[in-house]
Parts: sequence; C-alpha cells; structure tokens
Amino acid sequence: MLGLNLTDMGEAIERFEIMVRHGALCSRLDINSLLEAYCDMEPSLHRYCNTPDVVDVDALLYATDRLPSSIYQVKEILIQADVPDKLPQMAGLVKLSSRARRRQTFQVGNDVIIVVAREGRTELLDLITLLCSYQLEANKIARLLQGSSVLPELTKFLSIPGSNLEERNRLLARLAFELGTTDDHLVELDQEWDGELPDRLHFLARNPPNFVARLHRDYTVEASQTRARHWARALKEGVDQLQYGDGPVHIISSNTHSTLNLLTGYALAVEDEVWSWALKHSEHRERLLRKERREPNVTYFLLRDWLKAFPERVKEKEAWESRLGVFQIDDAYHTGVSSQVFELARVDPEKADPRVRELLQKAREDHPVLVNFDYAFGEQAGILVEKLFEEFRHRVASFSIMGKAGTVVGGRGGVMLPSYLLKAGSRDVYDLPLGNALGPDDFEDLELGKVHSGGPMLTVAGTIMQNEDMLKRYRDEWKILGLEMEGIPYLRALHQCLKRGWVCQDFDVLVGYYASDAPLEVGETLARELAFDGLAPTYGLNIAILRRILAQQSASFKTREECLETTSTDARNS
Repeated sequence: MLGLNLTDMGEAIERFEIMVRHGALCSRLDINSLLEAYCDMEPSLHRYCNTPDVVDVDALLYATDRLPSSIYQVKEILIQADVPDKLPQMAGLVKLSSRARRRQTFQVGNDVIIVVAREGRTELLDLITLLCSYQLEANKIARLLQGSSVLPELTKFLSIPGSNLEERNRLLARLAFELGTTDDHLVELDQEWDGELPDRLHFLARNPPNFVARLHRDYTVEASQTRARHWARALKEGVDQLQYGDGPVHIISSNTHSTLNLLTGYALAVEDEVWSWALKHSEHRERLLRKERREPNVTYFLLRDWLKAFPERVKEKEAWESRLGVFQIDDAYHTGVSSQVFELARVDPEKADPRVRELLQKAREDHPVLVNFDYAFGEQAGILVEKLFEEFRHRVASFSIMGKAGTVVGGRGGVMLPSYLLKAGSRDVYDLPLGNALGPDDFEDLELGKVHSGGPMLTVAGTIMQNEDMLKRYRDEWKILGLEMEGIPYLRALHQCLKRGWVCQDFDVLVGYYASDAPLEVGETLARELAFDGLAPTYGLNIAILRRILAQQSASFKTREECLETTSTDARNS
C-alpha cells in the first residue's frame, strides 16, 4: 500500500488505469508492479485484497472462472488485438477456454499463452485486473503454505496414490485453517478446479506466479474495424438470402440461448424426457422434487445439462431450429461474438413459448427478421452495432440491449430499466434516443421480483475496478440502478448513426438489465452462478423485449427491396 489517505477512491482507480496505459505503451506489464495500485482501489469484488493472512476464495473463484484453467502454470501472457486467420488451425497450438469469459486464448508453450484482447481499454483493463486478482491470492497461498506444517503433509498426500476420502477431507480442513478461509469455501474452490485443489495449491506453494504481460507491437487501443465490418456484412448477407426476410429488422444484444428457447420450443417438445432425466441425475434434483409444477424457465435451464448427457440429441435440436427459420452465423472473422438470425415468418407459434405465442402469430405477416448477437465487450460493442446499422440502414425497426449487470438497489435476480447512462469517472451523461421503450408495465404478468426504473446505469471500465465507497456515492448522488460495461459504447454508436441518417428517427430502443450480482452485498458477487435465481429475470426480460418487438407497427420502415433501390440511387448520385 502507498500509505496515502485517498479521500476520493476515484484517484486510486485513475492511477491504476494510468499505470496500465503506460505499460501498454511500453508493450510490457509486470503484474507484480501493479499489485500495490490494485489494492489501493479496494475492489468490492475483492474484499480481502488487503488482508494478507486470508485467502479471498470469492475473488479467486471470480478470476479463475474468467481465465484458462492452466493459468496457475503460466508465467508469460502475450496479448494481441486480433487472431491471425491461420492461428487456430496451426499444429502445436492448443486452444484454451474459460468458464465465464469467451476470450480466445492459445497455449504456445509450457508456461506461455496468447490472449486476444480486441479492444484496448475495457478489455485490456479487465484482463489485467483478473491477472492482478489471481496473482495476489496465489501469492498469499504460497506465503501461507511455505514453512507451514501442512505443506509436508500435502506433499506426502500427493505422493501416495489412492488416498481415501477421509484423508483428503482431513487435509482440506487443515488447508482451510492455514489459508484463513472455511471448509465450505475450499470445497467450492476444489469443485471449481475439477478436484485438482491439492495439486494446484502444492504447485503454487512451490512456484508462486509472477505474471508478465507483453503486448504485440501492432496492438492498438482501437478494435479491428475491418473484422467488425466483415462480421456485420456476413449477417446482412445471411438475412438477404432468407425467403421471408424482406421485412423490418430487429437487432438484439443478448445471450444466444433464451430467445432461441422462447421462439423455437424444442425444450418444451422434449420436456418429459428432460424432467425424467433431471429428477434422477441432475445436481438440482432435490430442488426439482420440491417444485409443485413444471415451469418453462426451469425446463430451459435443465435442457443444457440434458444435452450434455445426450450429445447425440444436439443435431436433432439444430435441425428442429433450422426448420423453424433459425440460423447460427459462424464467427468466421474471429470477433469472439456469436450471432443468430431468426426468420420469424417461419417460426411456428404453436411450438413457441405460450407467453409470446399470440403476438408471434400476428407479427409473422410482416416478415420480420430478428438478428441476435451475443454479449460484446466494452468498446467493441459500439463498433459492432455501428457496422450492423451501416449494413441494414433504414430496415432497422428496433435495437434492444438485454444485458446482465451488477445492482446497487436490490439483490441478485432483479430487473433494471435505465432512463439514461452515466460514465464512471467523467460522469458524462448519455441519453436513450426517444427514451426507453421498456417500462415496468411490461413485466406485470411475468411473476418477477422487483423491477427498478427511473434512474441511470453506471458504465464502468471494469467490473473489478469498483469499490463500495464509490458505488454508494453514485447510488446516493446519482440514484444509479447498477453498473455495466457496454451500454455507453452502444448508445454512442446509436447517436452517431442517427446523426448520419442511417436509421429511422422513430424506431424503438429497448434497454433492460437483469441483476447477475450485487457488489455491495456479501456473497452476492459474480463468483457464484445465478442458476435458478437468474431464470425469472432473464426470461422475463427476454419476453418483455420480444413482446414489444412483435407488437410493433412496421409501416415506417423500409423493406429489403426499398433499401436496395435507395442504395443503388445513392451510388448513382455519388
């Protein structure tokens, strides 16, 4: 620690950002040199960062969920802004994955990985804070275990194959004591690490990490405009090939499963099979047995694990969706963002979720198209949606942001409907053009928890780079509902496209977030999965957005043919 009394914690966050930017300019970041500045921020997601004798398992869970599983063996991280076209197919390179962050990563040596961070501020800061969080806690583990009486016992345990469960549990209890945490926390970490807790703790005790991040010479603070343009063009070409795709285009930024489940109905068609399996084999079976009735949202949730148990049914599901006019667009340009096209005139209302069935039947007459793309990251989000607006122009009838965010006005599982967005630090205000078309009335029959509206969302540069004092101040002074990372880049792109005349002046903007975590509440952070608690807000928000889209009058929007005619005229005039 610096020993300074930082009355405004914003100074600590600004100092950390400056150090990261300086390191980026020098193409090298020694993570150890950032740890002091990192701790000065007192992140709300890392409550025990300044407590040297307590391993913060929540912070460790959060970081390891978003880093590759081999991170404990890594020394050098090579950061680049793009994926060379041939890199994923090259022999000798191993593509890595993480549970919660779709950031392309490749193993290129025993202790060296390549990480793709496409956008030079938000994504770079997110990656560096994750590395700081992990290294800080790993250093604690090494310091607390080195010289302790439990380390020889850990070494002995690992050297004897076939140790029984009782011996393992006794060891875990001793490790929890030495690391200043609880048995429950350590068991949770063991599960997260796929039962490799003793091995990884032993490795860290002998080889504490000292990460060095190096940036490619071509790394810039701008995301790749070219790849974003190709990505948007591929989506446009996919829509142009649809038989009934000449109507208005509705763009949604959300996940890639809930809209699919609601509109195609595959999960409901195999509901009996899913529940029969889940009541016997699901890790949630005890909770399922207490349910009085089957709920569609729960069926959608169980479908994921059922498909893992019966992978041969995945092709059946994909064929079902294809027959109903749903197409998955390959990420051929390595944007890291999955996307889907829904030809709504071919979607069968009788198979869809009952909560959207009636409106879907009426909307099919206009041949609407729904373009859904997965969560983008920070500034990359604005670039992608700008390219989509440029491609589709006046065919865009609505733009929806269905996001997940941290809340400061309630617990996990609520819904937040902002009236504008506020930028952390500079406090710049970004209005929603024509206001937010979503309101509390849209949720009245959806059996949700609290729906919060009438205030701003705070757009931040990184989820870890927030502390309780700052969040409470924004809550008290600005009445923020919560914090997120992509909203302002989206709105900035939207305002720019409106000024350039690319989109209609009266189309709908629908913005809603479900609370994936509550950073001011102990135990309510992103370190723990929402599971059942996230079903009602996720599907409730998705249904509210779909209802608004399907009920929209599309007379003011150009058809595909009208847009082609306008484009040809503009080209002749130029």
